[in-house]
Amino acid sequence: MSGRLSLPLCVIGTVLACALIGTRPSAAQDPCKLDDPPPPPECYSVSVTPKGAVTAVRVANTEEYSEDFTVQNTGNADTYRISCQGTGNVTCTRTSASSVTDFSATVSAFYTVGASGNGTLTLTATGSNASDAGWYSVPIQSFSVSVTPDGGTQPTRTPNTGGYTATFTVPNTGSGSDSYSFGCTGSSNGT
Repeated sequence: MSGRLSLPLCVIGTVLACALIGTRPSAAQDPCKLDDPPPPPECYSVSVTPKGAVTAVRVANTEEYSEDFTVQNTGNADTYRISCQGTGNVTCTRTSASSVTDFSATVSAFYTVGASGNGTLTLTATGSNASDAGWYSVPIQSFSVSVTPDGGTQPTRTPNTGGYTATFTVPNTGSGSDSYSFGCTGSSNGT
């Protein structure tokens, strides 16, 4: 009976040894480097920076500023469509590129600003499996001053005399602070 048992055990042992040798595990393949099946979506990624930087103060109701964004492909190669948007008195007018295929590129976004306040300029890179956005905060201020009275009259003065004064009010009427220089000129019969 021991001969009957030893032969199948021997055969089973040999078969297992052969099976183990034949199915030796190979090095694991990176799923992001496969062609068939295609890489999964998590193999694609993109980064757009900056995120929340602040531009210089922009003068209200002016045109054609630009800010630079870095679009970096941080995953498998892909083509990313570029778009931009402005909010809160910022209007994006165009970008320097409509798509990015390189692993890193600088893209400029051009914009105009409206009334005083704050706005945001956003640039988005969108691929078939990934997207990201970066943005700038844009402070917008107006700068203006008013001088009053404008065209007022003073009491009649005695000719060829001096030491008179006139008072003017000069308020800053813009949303941003600014410095102003003052000068005084006279008209005929006054200096």
